[in-house]
Amino acid sequence: MPAFVSLFKDLDVTLVIDGTSKSLGKLKNIVKAKALSAKRVINTDGYTGIEPSDIEDMFTPGEYLKLYNTAFGTGIKVDDLNGKDRIIARISRATGEEFTKHGKPAEELLRMRDRGRFFSSLNAGTLTKWENLCAAINKTLSA
Repeated sequence: MPAFVSLFKDLDVTLVIDGTSKSLGKLKNIVKAKALSAKRVINTDGYTGIEPSDIEDMFTPGEYLKLYNTAFGTGIKVDDLNGKDRIIARISRATGEEFTKHGKPAEELLRMRDRGRFFSSLNAGTLTKWENLCAAINKTLSA
């Protein structure tokens, strides 16, 4: 992402990044060099209540596990997760292996979107998180 931003610094973009992003330091340098406004970099930490967080933490653990379990054909329950940190770290501890295949649950989210059933099951807190994140993105576009 930092390479993309530095190559196309004249683009009108806003970045939404995970608090665990390995690119945080590089992005800070791009902002420092004034190639991108700090107002145009949005970190998920400010919307999830977890630091550091991932985009997956925008959902409740139960909601994310619906995506995860469908994508991987597993049956992990919220009670199987220990801790209050990132859902990805909690799943890794529950399965005994590092979770790196973020794309599979994301693909499942896209499939469920078409069927409409996942989004209608989201709780009010989750919807508020996403609404606030989208409002923050939109606010940067008028800046």
